[in-house]
Amino acid sequence: MCALGETGAVWCWGASDEGEVGDGVEALYRDRPSRVPGLVATAVYAGYDNTCARLADETLSCWGRNSHGEVRSFLNPVLAPAPVPGVGGVVSVAVGSQFVCAALRDGTVRCWGYNGQGQLGNGTTTNSVAPVTVTGLTTALDVTGGYYTSCARLASTGVQCWGYNGYGQLGDGTTSNRTTPVSVSGLTGVVEVDAGIYHACAVRSDGSA
Repeated sequence: MCALGETGAVWCWGASDEGEVGDGVEALYRDRPSRVPGLVATAVYAGYDNTCARLADETLSCWGRNSHGEVRSFLNPVLAPAPVPGVGGVVSVAVGSQFVCAALRDGTVRCWGYNGQGQLGNGTTTNSVAPVTVTGLTTALDVTGGYYTSCARLASTGVQCWGYNGYGQLGDGTTSNRTTPVSVSGLTGVVEVDAGIYHACAVRSDGSA
């Protein structure tokens, strides 16, 4: 769990055996908020076992578990915020399980980390320690991530998703994994989308969900 203060300070607490709290110390847990040192953020995103913060210059710093390069290229825990190279103009971030995706101001989405279910969206199932561009997305407004699934809300008011689909959470009428984005069937007018572990939900402009 993390909180963003009015001054941009970030405070985290809970499990930190992989450095999730980001205070520079590897510990089993923190039972009260601990400030992430040296960080002034505009948004914070806590995932399964790592955390990312968007900074005022629209770059990204992440910390925590790093088993597949979801934080940095060397594959061991990162105990304090580390800049993510090659990602700028960040408007939205999805922190899944062992992977991260960022929607950028130019409408593209870039992802990195574990890719065994195609959740990086670049047409492969190959892990990547460097951000890769999600195939075919040029008008993404924001991005959300589930356990091994990602979804993007588009300027067209539709939603496209990719990755693990064992429970139909990609919304394309199948339970087949997808390594590139597919459209959620019949969904338009979307103003917000959020992905859970094995499902996703959207709010439409008429207030329906």
